[in-house]
Amino acid sequence: MKKTFKILMISILFLGVGGLFAEPHDWYSDLTESNYWCYWLKPARPKIVSYHKMKHFEGVMQTCRDNCKNLGQCGRDEHCQHFKRGLQREDDEGDSTIAVMEKDGNAIGFVVYSTLKEYVSLLAVASQYYSQGYGAQLLSYVEEKIKKDGGSQVNLCIVRGNDKAAKFYKKQGYQGQSSSFAKKL
Repeated sequence: MKKTFKILMISILFLGVGGLFAEPHDWYSDLTESNYWCYWLKPARPKIVSYHKMKHFEGVMQTCRDNCKNLGQCGRDEHCQHFKRGLQREDDEGDSTIAVMEKDGNAIGFVVYSTLKEYVSLLAVASQYYSQGYGAQLLSYVEEKIKKDGGSQVNLCIVRGNDKAAKFYKKQGYQGQSSSFAKKL
């Protein structure tokens, strides 16, 4: 008797008195259709945002270090220091734009490009996010920006011997050999 009374009281709390005597209702459909409860369970989707030095610099540099190590170029961290100076110069001079792929507030990838020159000078994604489509999203973002500004193609160079990058760009519709690639928009 006590157990039945507890179940009845809990039902009244959640459904109200009218809910006990109403026709059966598919509460699961309501929840999945509205998606309001699922919002809290879904992981945040990455988004592309403008680069802010104070917020993104460390994440961008960590992504650079990861990629340099994967390419075997960071023996003495010289390449990353060169990139760090270049990133600061690009940010200060303003002839290039830096966009960051952000997930849960952290930089997981970035692209440095110039719509005026129709050129991507660097695109990198943190190694733990490889093969998840983030590089393709960044590249597509740049292509849209260049096209919007009246550009007709995108040009880029990769480190010679980086077969993984060459394969990636070819998959995205770029043509080229060795280290130079281009795509007509």
